[in-house]
Amino acid sequence: MVFLSVIQIVINPGKSISVIPSPSGHPLQVDNNSDDKILIREMGLTRDEFFCNLRRALHDYHYEINDDKVIVVTDDGLIKISVGAEKLRQIVLLKIPYTEITFDFSEIYRETQNKFLRQFNLYYQKGGG
Repeated sequence: MVFLSVIQIVINPGKSISVIPSPSGHPLQVDNNSDDKILIREMGLTRDEFFCNLRRALHDYHYEINDDKVIVVTDDGLIKISVGAEKLRQIVLLKIPYTEITFDFSEIYRETQNKFLRQFNLYYQKGGG
């Protein structure tokens, strides 16, 4: 059995970069005491899988897709999502696709960011056991 986790990189403006391994694949809550406005995730899925789930994950929001960019409209402002190139992680003979997703929350309040991530995470979490 192979257990995979998503690596979350948090960039604090004017501060150091924190790398937070997430055993469940994605955190369900953002640290409310930090200044994290840029979130980078390596998500264990293909680009097609990401865009296929996007409509369901963003069902409460108005959004627009332009190539590799997704702009999500909230009451506070915009959330900008950038979808990176699909890559493969190889573990012995097993090749697992992953895609780097960058979230820019610089225009919204922390409460809106947490609400968005809770909903987003529900639609992108994968079961295990």
